[in-house]
Amino acid sequence: MNGRTWWMVCGLVLSGCITDGNAVSSPPPTRIDAVQPGDQRLTCVDLQSQMAQMDAYIADGQKANTDSQQRGAAGSATSMAAGSAIPYGGVLVSMLGTNPALYEAQNRANRADEALERKKQLTILFNQKNCPT
Repeated sequence: MNGRTWWMVCGLVLSGCITDGNAVSSPPPTRIDAVQPGDQRLTCVDLQSQMAQMDAYIADGQKANTDSQQRGAAGSATSMAAGSAIPYGGVLVSMLGTNPALYEAQNRANRADEALERKKQLTILFNQKNCPT
């Protein structure tokens, strides 16, 4: 096998390994809609409970953001080390090693954004109903 054929085979094998994280992550969570059917019928206790739930999603999204920043820094160091030893090694390490984690972190951050919008809607309803704080 000549050098060119070898690189083509390697490229095909590696392209089969690269994923956007769907194969190793759980399915994306269902979307949190800011306004939901039945919102007007929620009691003050229901509103408080749902707002606490949204706070948990928001906190998780912030943690995911912090975690992905830390992984990104560690991944960059690993990519640089591999890149200095193996041609294109840094690119391969960054593509193969961090995609699932970054995909999951992005899902959690998106869910936190949706939760923030939901919490704003719940707060409006909470205030409209003159719920005690």
